Amino acid sequence: MPTTRFTASGVFFSLAMLASPALADGEFVQSDIAKDTRSFVGAVSRDAWSFGGNATRYDGGRSGGVQVTYGVPLAGIVTAHVGPTIGFENPDDDDTEYDIGALASLDRYVTTGFGGVYGLAQVSTIYDAWFVLGQISFADSGFGIELSSGGSESYSETTIALQKRFTGTPVSLRTGYKTDAKEYFIGFSFNTF
Repeated sequence: MPTTRFTASGVFFSLAMLASPALADGEFVQSDIAKDTRSFVGAVSRDAWSFGGNATRYDGGRSGGVQVTYGVPLAGIVTAHVGPTIGFENPDDDDTEYDIGALASLDRYVTTGFGGVYGLAQVSTIYDAWFVLGQISFADSGFGIELSSGGSESYSETTIALQKRFTGTPVSLRTGYKTDAKEYFIGFSFNTF
């Protein structure tokens, strides 16, 4: 079973909507590589609309999906996002399966004296999936720490990640560890939010 299927879409939403509770335009691309998995996530946000997709290659198959969400600030505290999603799974020894569903999330970004703090909670009807993420970023050093956890009908995964933004650019180098899969990963992200 894939251990990063929903994690990829969760990361898409968690990082593609860092503008809470205000809505902002931006682009986000991320790719992570581990021993048994490869993942790619991309997103574009314009005003309240966000469009994105993800794909994962895991030991035994492929999975991914596309999403469209609409964001609404709630009382200046959090932003709620809701929209349709289409997911697919293609095991190496079987036919591709598609699923259409909906997802909803709440997220918030708070600027601090040292950088920022971000939180996200998300649920999806596809695979009865859930995802939560917390992130702390340090503006002066460009470092960030991230802890996420997610699950569905077929898996659960907790991820710890460290990232370093290259000064004056939207590019960050990422590395971390997936506790359930017991594998390290390395990757990059491009984030204009």
